[in-house]
Amino acid sequence: MNTARSPVAALACILVPLVAPTYLPFPSPAAAAGGNPFVCRDLAAERQTLTREATVRDLNFMLFKAAKSGCTELMEQLLVAGAAVEARDRFANTPLTLAAAAGQDAAIALLLDAGARIDHRK
Repeated sequence: MNTARSPVAALACILVPLVAPTYLPFPSPAAAAGGNPFVCRDLAAERQTLTREATVRDLNFMLFKAAKSGCTELMEQLLVAGAAVEARDRFANTPLTLAAAAGQDAAIALLLDAGARIDHRK
């Protein structure tokens, strides 16, 4: 049996998502909670791959990405799981500074409610 795709089938795989966006699985707006729904869906899937033995560093890394993308639902889960609201990345940024730089108002509000300090200094 020949498993090679015809040129038409290969082209259809590229064009169908562009022409018919409903073809792609699109998360609900509530799942994104103000962020990019595709990024939030991907981050949530990545979060599912973390095991129970995930370190605080792993959780913090996910929190940085979620804050920058505005994925507040995922941020809440990470904070409950033990991510540090005052974690710093290698450039001394906190999740709050990344959310503010990206203009993610809902993420900013969530981090402030969780106890993030606004007097960040590098």
